[in-house]
Amino acid sequence: MKTTVWLLLSSMIVLMVGCRTTAIRNPEPITIPPGLTAKDAKAAMVLAISPRPVPDGENWEKIVDSLLSARFWSYKSQFQAEAGWFIESVEPEAVVFGYHRRAHYLRVRMEISATTVSPRIDGSSNLEQTKTSIHENALEWADELAITVRAALGRVSALKANSGDVSKTQ
Repeated sequence: MKTTVWLLLSSMIVLMVGCRTTAIRNPEPITIPPGLTAKDAKAAMVLAISPRPVPDGENWEKIVDSLLSARFWSYKSQFQAEAGWFIESVEPEAVVFGYHRRAHYLRVRMEISATTVSPRIDGSSNLEQTKTSIHENALEWADELAITVRAALGRVSALKANSGDVSKTQ
């Protein structure tokens, strides 16, 4: 009896603490600042996500690094790409971004019109995605990407408005 109750309680706790899903909510559309074209917006979006190259190293360094990673969970490998956003594709009317973190993957498609950029969660892996719900971390990651793109559009708008004259920004 005690074993059955213990197993039932522990199962309930695991289910309550496990993955938390929520309704899919795409980030709000981003207004393209006046003076920028859709082409400018696309360039700003691409430049907003800088590639992170994997450091180069000797073979023995990579072997030792992978052994340390396998043995010590808290060891941060020096030869793995950092978690974060990367560009999957640049299309005529959209830019598709991917996000990788451990075993999780999220894809966000940003549709570009003349006046707005509309982010939309387009797919995922290991994020419990259904037609209507997804792990709540995916929403946070998509919002972070939208903020990054919004900031990049603002920077490009300021540069274009100042036509390269830095003294106007002070």
